[in-house]
Amino acid sequence: MKILGIDPSYHQTGWCVIDANENGCTVLKTGSIPVSLYRSKKVAPEITEAQNISKISNEIDYLIRKFWGTWIDAVAIEKAPPLRRAGANLLQQVLGAIKAVVGAKMLDYREFYPMTVKKLLTGFGGAEKAQVARAVKERLVELWEFKNYDESDACAIAIAYWIQKKNDGDGDGN
Repeated sequence: MKILGIDPSYHQTGWCVIDANENGCTVLKTGSIPVSLYRSKKVAPEITEAQNISKISNEIDYLIRKFWGTWIDAVAIEKAPPLRRAGANLLQQVLGAIKAVVGAKMLDYREFYPMTVKKLLTGFGGAEKAQVARAVKERLVELWEFKNYDESDACAIAIAYWIQKKNDGDGDGN
């Protein structure tokens, strides 16, 4: 089963495509979509938040179209916990844009809170990023060097989908 994991962010959205089966997971491709909505007014004042959110949406759409049928069977997205801080609304908008793209393609997808991903991979919902990154590497059949935590977090989200699917009895992860 090939799963696209997405770690949405209003700074840099990470993504990872894995091939998961009974032997473990193999990373096929990773990347990130750099966008900084907060800094956009200082760096490029002519770019709006809507344009930045659209950029993320268009990149995800491109990934799915590029690899659909050959690389992507399902999508796993990190779900944002309810937040009351600045930027929470922007993150919800980014998530909405990504979900709209995934929904239009009629792909199977699941959303995971960060604590759920951590618990599925490490057994502890309060694990640190480094612990999650280590747990990801332990599940990989082949060594993969992630460029940043956005990519390894996206991989963790994809692996969480695979683990949960196996645990649900929805198949063997193939």
